[in-house]
Amino acid sequence: MAAAQYGPHRWSAGEYDSDHTDAFRDARFAVADLTATTFVDCDLSRVKIVDSWLVDVEVSGHVSNFVVNGVDVTAFVAAELDRRHPERVQLRGMRTADDHRAMWDTIERLWSDAVARAERLPDAARHQRVDDEWSFVEILRHLVFVTDRIGLNGLVLKRRTG
Repeated sequence: MAAAQYGPHRWSAGEYDSDHTDAFRDARFAVADLTATTFVDCDLSRVKIVDSWLVDVEVSGHVSNFVVNGVDVTAFVAAELDRRHPERVQLRGMRTADDHRAMWDTIERLWSDAVARAERLPDAARHQRVDDEWSFVEILRHLVFVTDRIGLNGLVLKRRTG
């Protein structure tokens, strides 16, 4: 199982200290109205919701052992995501260098399609944030930064070993 990842790496970039992330650990909310509450970048491991109304709830992120009314729906959700996005199956099946090259071709095709769709939008729409997520332009900037950083680390590694 993957370790939970939350905190300053995503949105806050140092805005919150480590004590802030533990503020509600082991908290209990009883007879509380949490209507329209949003949890962003939170570790909700081992959360238990009992005798509560969950209507129009949206969950995204790393989901594992997700039980609804006594039924683990994790496999159903994974199967539906695999049906919608067959590249997930391709990614999990990578074993050889040829598999990696084929996956890279898939990633390039998907990204090219996304860029083509974005280019058809007005400039303002490419800069617009939706549901507090990054805009398309911000995502591009982030990917350039990460790519450059990975490239720099690769150069440093080559110098140290070469």
